[in-house]
Amino acid sequence: MSTRRSSFEMFSEMEELMDRMRQSMADSVGDVRSWRPQRSAADRYGLLTLEADGEDYRIVADLPGFDTEDIDLRFDDGRLTLTATNEVETNDEHGTHSRSRRVSESLYVPGTIDAESIEASYQNGVLDIHLPVDEPVDSHRIDID
Repeated sequence: MSTRRSSFEMFSEMEELMDRMRQSMADSVGDVRSWRPQRSAADRYGLLTLEADGEDYRIVADLPGFDTEDIDLRFDDGRLTLTATNEVETNDEHGTHSRSRRVSESLYVPGTIDAESIEASYQNGVLDIHLPVDEPVDSHRIDID
């Protein structure tokens, strides 16, 4: 009997390994006050841009076409996760068509973040997130203004 793994299982394992590697790298950076980006003022991770904003962090995500209600933003154990889902309907001479869009990104943030004080705003398709540095806290859902 073959023990062949599915592509989904292999990619899930790869993603877990990458997450552990990122966390290990973030842990080795230490306190955010001593951390500075190596390549530029901002580093791009998929649709997220991470910037050191003084002693704090700022993350920007371009999400055109989504409403605030479509976006789920969470911070858990040093990891910021953004998921945005919406359904778009179009009408033409052939009828009504609908399609779903879903984007999901997450990244580990070096240092310790005050999860209760994270602020997020969304305007003109741009999500702007401010992560103040403090002591670690358990999972916390972030409201978007």
